[in-house]
Amino acid sequence: MRRFVGALVALLPIGCAVDAYAATAPVAPSTVRATLSTGASTTVNPTVQAPTSPANPDLVFLADTTGSMGGAIDSVRSNASSIMASIAAGNPSARFAAVQYRDEGDGVAYEVTQNLTTDAAQVTSAMDAWEATGGGDYAEGQIHALYHLATDVAWRTDSNHVVAWFGDAPGHDPSQGVTLDQAIAALVAAHIRVVAVSIGEMDSPVSGSIAAPAMSSAAVQPPGDGLDDVGQATAIVEATGGVLMTTSDPSEVASTIEEGLKALPVTIEPVYSGDTHLAVTFDPATLTVASGTTATFKETITLAAGSPAGTTFTGTVTFKLNGATAADYVQTVAVNSPALPFTSGPQAPLPWIPLGLAVLGLLMVSGAGIAWRVMSPRR
Repeated sequence: MRRFVGALVALLPIGCAVDAYAATAPVAPSTVRATLSTGASTTVNPTVQAPTSPANPDLVFLADTTGSMGGAIDSVRSNASSIMASIAAGNPSARFAAVQYRDEGDGVAYEVTQNLTTDAAQVTSAMDAWEATGGGDYAEGQIHALYHLATDVAWRTDSNHVVAWFGDAPGHDPSQGVTLDQAIAALVAAHIRVVAVSIGEMDSPVSGSIAAPAMSSAAVQPPGDGLDDVGQATAIVEATGGVLMTTSDPSEVASTIEEGLKALPVTIEPVYSGDTHLAVTFDPATLTVASGTTATFKETITLAAGSPAGTTFTGTVTFKLNGATAADYVQTVAVNSPALPFTSGPQAPLPWIPLGLAVLGLLMVSGAGIAWRVMSPRR
């Protein structure tokens, strides 16, 4: 009898039904539905397609606008509209800004030419005002600029903060009283990742260090030898989780920026919010993958012991991308708790459906026995 009841209990809907999602969706499955008894768990393995460019970005174009940068500025100015349109196509909330720097003593040593805006035309108009002039000695004033844009730019709290920085010379350290270490600390505190595009011949660096003496006007390298001539750009991108790109052709700066944006690593962090009767955990807790690739998690959904029966509990998992939220990178979770609690095993209470079937079976057997006695000839 216990075996019969146990078999019937096993047929009851304890488990997990997962909705499929279209192949083009970044999160699959987008919906998880499960029926669980209290204290029970189920697992699924969601996949997350990392975007090919920063999701929900605040993107700042940071330009060295000294005298040697005319060709590079023209490249970015001519292609900025298409870069911004491409990013905004998948991120309608994307915002863009334009910032320039030159050198100490130049008329415009640092300027937020256009703060963050969704209006790409305002950004290209700001770039039109950039003029390649000044520069003085070999080193420029980017360390001062990087330090100040961390707070001068109107970054959103829930966006991806990215600086696309291009130039052809390293920077004074310190620069107007700001050291490289201070600039890096400010960038990290503001959660800014830097895509650095170094323009120049890319030959041997001046020095293996980033000490101030290498930044003097007596530096032996000619102008145009690159942002990373003394390792500053490498230090910045490594500290901020960015990338360093190089080109010797100023006309290729815009396309190199695009390549850099697509090369940024993506850290994916699933975060559950919703009914507290549900616990949703992930293994691993975060994954860092290359842009455009897929991350797979093990997702465990548990309905807390003692949760009310006959109730559907719901929640949402947001897959954050480098700490930012993005449209479509969400999953809904719905867990149904059956109207009556049930378990199986030697000590389990008999649920009413199997019990009813068992009683019905006994009645049928008893009835058959009575009929057999009535119809059998007496001996």
